[in-house]
Amino acid sequence: MGSIRSPLRPNALNGGKVSFPEYHNVYVQVKAFEHYREHEECPEGIMMVKERQLTSGEPSQQDVSPLEVSGRRYFPGITNGMNEAVIDSTRFAESKRSGHINFGHHKQPYGHRAKLSPINACSFCHMPNQMRI
Repeated sequence: MGSIRSPLRPNALNGGKVSFPEYHNVYVQVKAFEHYREHEECPEGIMMVKERQLTSGEPSQQDVSPLEVSGRRYFPGITNGMNEAVIDSTRFAESKRSGHINFGHHKQPYGHRAKLSPINACSFCHMPNQMRI
C-alpha cells in the first residue's frame, strides 16, 4: 500500500461545523493506482483505506495550531477511525461497483465494529469518482 493523499478538514478553520474534522490519510495498492492513472478507471478488486486522524487539540472549535518559528501549523493527533473502499462489480453492482466498509469513527480497536455502509452513507457521494474514498 502507498499513501496517495492526506487532506485535512479541521473544525478550527470551518467554524466548528466540519462533518469529519480530521486528516484523511488515504492508502491504495500501488499497482492499482498505477492502473487508475494509466486507464482513468479503478481496476476491479482495488482496495483503498482511509485512516482518520484528529489534529492536535481537535475536536475543539478553536484554532489550536502552535506558533512555531517557521509559522503556524497543525500536527496529526490520535487515530480516530478507519474506512475501506472496495471496487467489486459482483458484490456492489447497485452502487456502481463501490462498497464502503466503516470500521468506526473512534479510537482502536476497529475489527469487531466493521460493517458495510449503506449506499446513501458513503457510496452515494463517491460513485461519480470512484477513486475518491
